[in-house]
Amino acid sequence: MALALAMALLGCSFEHGPAGTRFRCDDQAGCPSGTTCSQAGFCEAPIGDLDAGDFDAGLVAPPTLVQHTETTWTFATGGASKETPDREVLAGDVLVAYAISEDQATAPGSISGGGLDWVEREVLDVSGHSWVGLWTATATADATISIRYTLNEGSEGWFGGGVVTFRGSDGVGPTATEIAQGSATLSLTTTRAHSAILIANGDWNAQAGPYTWRDDAGPLEETSYFHDAGIYTAYAGVHPDVGPSGTYEVGLSAPVNQICALVAIEVFGAADSP
Repeated sequence: MALALAMALLGCSFEHGPAGTRFRCDDQAGCPSGTTCSQAGFCEAPIGDLDAGDFDAGLVAPPTLVQHTETTWTFATGGASKETPDREVLAGDVLVAYAISEDQATAPGSISGGGLDWVEREVLDVSGHSWVGLWTATATADATISIRYTLNEGSEGWFGGGVVTFRGSDGVGPTATEIAQGSATLSLTTTRAHSAILIANGDWNAQAGPYTWRDDAGPLEETSYFHDAGIYTAYAGVHPDVGPSGTYEVGLSAPVNQICALVAIEVFGAADSP
């Protein structure tokens, strides 16, 4: 209220939105300290400095989830590869790949595809739980590519993977992991406003549905679901726009008898120049 009154005295109008209050401006002189008059005509907090309820980060657009593809989630022997269907990417697209296996003894030893530089972001490898891995890459040119996962020699078991393509993204932020028994939940703290969160979960206990995704980070678009009784259940999905930066609980609230390994990653939106 005090900030709104101060802005009113400066002759600025303001409006309320789902992410808080934002103030209109004509130039930088009309904005309070610590904010910038954006091209959209609003006083905006710098990216990464947004507090929930203060300003709507009009300088940041959420990334666009362009496409998601996946392999099969069935049995394979050591050295075997699984490949996603072809996908079209544009230069600058950010790709996030995940793999989930039935247990730690069954793990993809490598990921490749498109001649891209794949960076391992997270591997969760704990005895008595599913194995989950996470990688990212940025497309260097417009192309049609597929992504290949290759199982370690000497191992065999059930595994699979998926890849999500984001457009209009400045890259990725932090990851989070959790080993849980019961409901599948982890907390991820985003560092920018209007990021997406990708979450992948492997349930070693192979619980069947019905299942319920958590909505603390907003609606979720499911990218993978596979269940085989007695083997494992694999889940993955994306919260496309979580709103203000902050800490969000993601995962599943049901079923409640999981023995699960979860990984999540923040995917940035794109920032305009003020």
